[in-house]
Amino acid sequence: MTASFRPLIWGIRIPEPIFDLFHDLGIALIVSAVVGGLFEIYRTARHQLESMRDVIDYVMADKITSEVWMELDYLIEEKCVIRRSVVLRLEVERNSKLQGHEAVLKVDHLYELHSLREKHSKFKIRHELDYQLARPDLGLPYWETIVVTPEEAKTSKEKIDKSNPLLDIEVALQPRRNDAPISVQTRRQELIQLPGSYNFYAPEFMKGIRMSLVGCPPEFEAEVLVRPHGGGEALPNRDNTWSFEHLIFPGQGIEVKFKQRTNQESHSAFFAELASTADPSGQDSKLLQSPDSGPVT
Repeated sequence: MTASFRPLIWGIRIPEPIFDLFHDLGIALIVSAVVGGLFEIYRTARHQLESMRDVIDYVMADKITSEVWMELDYLIEEKCVIRRSVVLRLEVERNSKLQGHEAVLKVDHLYELHSLREKHSKFKIRHELDYQLARPDLGLPYWETIVVTPEEAKTSKEKIDKSNPLLDIEVALQPRRNDAPISVQTRRQELIQLPGSYNFYAPEFMKGIRMSLVGCPPEFEAEVLVRPHGGGEALPNRDNTWSFEHLIFPGQGIEVKFKQRTNQESHSAFFAELASTADPSGQDSKLLQSPDSGPVT
């Protein structure tokens, strides 16, 4: 049996097994060179990224201590959404079945839910009623309206229990680059104390808030504060409308304080409201009906 040969350069003939060995070694060297080059590019980019993160960590830790910065960094990594264009409409309504220090608060809450991630993901929208104050005979508190737009964004088609204090709705989020927010609108009725306070807490990042109040009894005035924001920033009242454009972090919130006016302030507010609703024809004055209490649009 004769051995098979393959020609090489310069006309030298060598056995085929040796030729195949050098052939395979050549391919292996080329592949290893390509893989090594790609790995080096990846390692260099990762090293640069880690160096940048180290610099950021060092600078931030120098400002607010490493313990605080690491907790904040973890919080940022964990949160995957931000609420934008938040609109809150509060309407205070008296009820003859309630005691003098109690009232019904109708809350319209509207916002856009934006993803902070670059890939498709699922997220559970969560809201909660103030169930610690309840009047079962009036059905308080309860959800009146719950709307998610677009409807197909909801991953669960189960019917929502409007009497359940805890509202959970799972939605599918589009990647951040798509800029396709989900609109969430809720309306609820709850029991509040006058004087007293009503609080909104932010479970997610929030940016751009506008709040309005209607129907507040003339013997009370409302003060709106962002807490904690330093010592608690009181927002300016512009015709019973408040706005806050800065970023609100998870755990922060907005407090609405209903405070008793002095007798003089209460009388002034009452006559100012009466004058603003007086009939220009000179006939007996009458208070206008409350503004439309439908959901915020």
